[in-house]
Amino acid sequence: MKVYDKHVFVCSLGGNCMERGSADHYDMVRKALEEKAPEEAKKAIKVTRTQCVGACGFGPNIVVYPEGVWYYGVQPQDIEEIVEEHLLSGRVVSRLLFHKYGEVLPDEVVRDRVCGMVFPASQAESRWEYQGETYHFCGLSCLEAFRKAPRDFLDVAHGHGVHAHH
Repeated sequence: MKVYDKHVFVCSLGGNCMERGSADHYDMVRKALEEKAPEEAKKAIKVTRTQCVGACGFGPNIVVYPEGVWYYGVQPQDIEEIVEEHLLSGRVVSRLLFHKYGEVLPDEVVRDRVCGMVFPASQAESRWEYQGETYHFCGLSCLEAFRKAPRDFLDVAHGHGVHAHH
């Protein structure tokens, strides 16, 4: 398997990101790379179309690894900037930055401990108090799974449970 310097995941196959206009984002990233990147960079950057990266409430989303940079609310006019600044020049586009691996999420952003989805606390479908802390859930199925076995979801790294339903 070929090793790439960067792997770009473009949420453009369904769900909230598609509803918010991401249908052409993948093609736009590929086109911008084709037009702006030197040959070596073209070979070193992998672009993958994906259905969901788990931050649906903030889409359209683009995620870049190995840095673990998550961009949110990406509009067509933002794509060239992401390609030129981040993919080709190594500078994170801070105005679109949602999260960077290893950093703490802002207080108003919550993660469903069952499925791992990230969303604004105000958009939680349900909440539940457990041992003095409030947990937020994307839907009733995640809430019910958590209620049945909360320890299963609290002891898992990064808040991703083992029983994802998405």
